Amino acid sequence: MNVYIKRFLENYFVFLGFLVLWELLYLFQVVHSLILPSPHAVFVKFLLFFAEEEFFYNFLATTLRVLVSFILATLLGVSFGLIFGFYTTLDRFTEKSIDFFRSIPGIVLFPLFILFLGVSDFSRIAVAITASGVIILINTKYGLINSSKMRKHFYHLYKLKKSTLLFKVLLPEACPYIFTGLRIAISVTLIVVIVTEMLLGTNYGLGQMLVNSQLQFETDTMYAVIILLGITGSGITFLFNSIEKKIFHWREEK
Repeated sequence: MNVYIKRFLENYFVFLGFLVLWELLYLFQVVHSLILPSPHAVFVKFLLFFAEEEFFYNFLATTLRVLVSFILATLLGVSFGLIFGFYTTLDRFTEKSIDFFRSIPGIVLFPLFILFLGVSDFSRIAVAITASGVIILINTKYGLINSSKMRKHFYHLYKLKKSTLLFKVLLPEACPYIFTGLRIAISVTLIVVIVTEMLLGTNYGLGQMLVNSQLQFETDTMYAVIILLGITGSGITFLFNSIEKKIFHWREEK
């Protein structure tokens, strides 16, 4: 048990210190309670979320937007990444253009998508797909480009079909790169969806819930939503790291 306690303290020492500082600031009224409520009040509000029907609608709306955006971004990013990574001539023609779009923060494209798609979930999802899809595309492309040259020579030696070379030789070796891109992209997708919900009103969504609580000075709700998003993001990262270690366990052994 002492080992688990020690590990817990090592992993969450900074977080626990932050909670202590927060409690001290509240107790000594360094910051007005309307701006910084007590950790206890925020924790209670966090627990009450799970008894509120409206919260589940907000959580479900954001989750669906994130999942749809991430799935579509994965399909598009991996597909185009495989094409550009396999056909190096095509990659040379598109490399600068992709670098240009990669340099543009995805969220700044939101007004542009609103002009073309209107004020709807299509705009939010399109922005999230663009921001995360480019990340997946680049990681997939470089995964193929950086694959073993010796294995590529098998294509000429054994006169393999291009499809066999791509899916049986190059793609498995590029999978760690692709998975890294997916891990980064899911976090970016969550961020972009939340920000688009905050920028433009929607009926349901955690971003809208965050804005409403801030405008109504329900700061305990606001902090509870922020903590929930932090837990969600950490949970997603932990899940992807666990899957990555299990699938690519040979990388840990090196």
